[in-house]
Amino acid sequence: MFNGITLNEKQRQQLRDLMATQRHYRVDNTALVKEREALHKLIIADSFDDKAVREELENRMQKELEQRVEMARIHHELYQLLTPEQKTELERIHQHKMAEFQAMQFQ
Repeated sequence: MFNGITLNEKQRQQLRDLMATQRHYRVDNTALVKEREALHKLIIADSFDDKAVREELENRMQKELEQRVEMARIHHELYQLLTPEQKTELERIHQHKMAEFQAMQFQ
């Protein structure tokens, strides 16, 4: 999110501190493997259990939603650490990236 923005030492430390609080939200690989295996078993079963597949996928989607909300919260907190000049520069970078993204959509 902050690519292209130069942070001072105090801001870098605050960024590190905030990111350290986020680490406990990272996906546990063993849980991810179990989820994939559960979905695989449902797919290769003799009969298709629509309800079970939906439950498995809804569980995954809920976890992803929670992670994305947490990341948005952290990005918001990080944004609050920026100076007005840094916020202006970040907005300029964002607008440039959005223009590039929109241009790619029409190719």
